Amino acid sequence: GLLRCNHPKAMYHPRTPGKRVNLHPTVKPVELMRHLVLLVTPPGGIVLDPFLGSGSTALAAELEGFPWIGIEKEPEYVAIAEARLNGTQRGLGLVG
Repeated sequence: GLLRCNHPKAMYHPRTPGKRVNLHPTVKPVELMRHLVLLVTPPGGIVLDPFLGSGSTALAAELEGFPWIGIEKEPEYVAIAEARLNGTQRGLGLVG
């Protein structure tokens, strides 16, 4: 089935020719990452993302109520991840 979320920051925006919202080259759909976080993280677990990138996995962990650790060496990607995560409400869970 489809995974759906009503949270505005969790929506995946497909690429529009000539305009990209997120400049990271391999942005992952947050809905997919939420599913994977729930699939592999035990209750009370911590999500580790050693390649934080634009923060899709961290955002998914936040939305599902999991603590997370993200590692990223590129300052421009850290800035993208911070912008995506600012104001994210924890533990909204999947809707649908």
